Amino acid sequence: MLNEREWKKSENRIVIEEAFEHLYSKPLRFDEIRALVYSETPSAAFKTYLKYRPAVELNEKKSKFRFRDGRRPYWVFTNRKFKIPKAITKGVFFYALLAGPASVAMTWLMNAGVNTLELWDLVIFWFLDGLLWLMGAIFLIEGFKYQDSEKELIRDLGDKFEINK
Repeated sequence: MLNEREWKKSENRIVIEEAFEHLYSKPLRFDEIRALVYSETPSAAFKTYLKYRPAVELNEKKSKFRFRDGRRPYWVFTNRKFKIPKAITKGVFFYALLAGPASVAMTWLMNAGVNTLELWDLVIFWFLDGLLWLMGAIFLIEGFKYQDSEKELIRDLGDKFEINK
């Protein structure tokens, strides 16, 4: 369909955009669809692009994708030789921030809290302590979410993905 019609007219582009939206249940612009169709593995490219779409954009020539400003999944030091992943670093930080007090509270509850608190107060403290542990674990797991995004984008988009300098 991309090669059969005159795509300079915007009314013809709606056919491709609507077909894509019905297939993937997500709207994409014609330029994005065209770049993804001409990638090495279009099926994988569409799925990967939709997964990381909030962090990726088309370049000025509308031929390749790249990370949006500030959305790269790592901090770069010393000319791209030393990378520190953002998401996992934040996940570990927030896990430590929440799990540390939860550990102290758990220790206090096990030692002194059992003898000094009423049963209902003890249940509330256990619940809040468990909530802190759960939130810390969620931050840690969420840190792994975009960890391999650059590797997946390079693998599935191939030459249609450029690494930001």
